[in-house]
Amino acid sequence: MSVKENRVTALDLKTGDVLTSLPVGAGPTHLAVNSDTGMIYVCNTGANSVTVLDGRALKVRATIPVGDYPFPVAVDPARRFLYMTMKSDNRLAVFPAS
Repeated sequence: MSVKENRVTALDLKTGDVLTSLPVGAGPTHLAVNSDTGMIYVCNTGANSVTVLDGRALKVRATIPVGDYPFPVAVDPARRFLYMTMKSDNRLAVFPAS
């Protein structure tokens, strides 16, 4: 992740080669992966949003407004929920996860 550039870079784990660099919202600081679906959820703390990336297709699927200063993020693949705290107001948010 590049916090200053607002991007996430995908690497080939065998070679270390850069596969692509995908745009996300301002201030990406944390991410979580749904290992069942390959979806990646990036907390954009500077934009109060979460960017959903398709890790298998290496594409941005959506950016969703979620609330003030979201982090950290966790995925429950079995129940298909995304859990995130909103640091500014100490709130836990639960969203459906693909």
